Amino acid sequence: ARIFLFILGIFRINFHGQPDSDSRFIVSNHTCFFDGWLFMPLMPRPLDKMELLDIPCFKEIWLVFDGILVDRSKSTGTTQLLLKNATNSNCPQIQMFPEGATTNGDYMLKFHLGAFLSDLPIQPAAIRYTLWGTTKNISHLSFFHKYPSHWIEFLCIPMITVDITFLSTVSLKHPQENDPREFADEVSLMIGNFLGVPVLNLTSNTIYKANSNKERRDSIYSSG
Repeated sequence: ARIFLFILGIFRINFHGQPDSDSRFIVSNHTCFFDGWLFMPLMPRPLDKMELLDIPCFKEIWLVFDGILVDRSKSTGTTQLLLKNATNSNCPQIQMFPEGATTNGDYMLKFHLGAFLSDLPIQPAAIRYTLWGTTKNISHLSFFHKYPSHWIEFLCIPMITVDITFLSTVSLKHPQENDPREFADEVSLMIGNFLGVPVLNLTSNTIYKANSNKERRDSIYSSG
């Protein structure tokens, strides 16, 4: 995986701080399709959306790490599976991106609650990409896998370095007074404040719903 990322232009990956082996979840911001690959040395159990298994070789990697699938079109009991894994100390940590979608790195989306419904320890991790020899005005890291032009823009970045900072482990017991929503917001703000980016009061579900409604309206107008 590291060789593959190097070929793609990710020249160096720097880890700052120490991963907490007692934490049951590692949560971070989500900027790039390859964010999850950065945590492979820790051997976590990744949480991934179902459609990623259609990508060549991804299914085989997912099977090696015993990943957990998310079907965003319906309820499949994923939360219960997350909590069952997390409460078993013999199982690996779960690594996830609670935003549920990538952004361009200038902001963060509101976190989903899956990892924040128990009082088990969570370690936030902040991911920061630095582009060398170009700017985000002409090249970007997010959504590059959707269209050939995005791949071209991504591969034209001369060099990329990544800094991953492990922040202090936190739990629901303190100081959020057993409120999962407040706990999730607190953790997202920890990461957002470290990176210096705002956290929007908007979830990925809201975006997908809006896009779905727009596509439905466009289809109706086209039929008319």
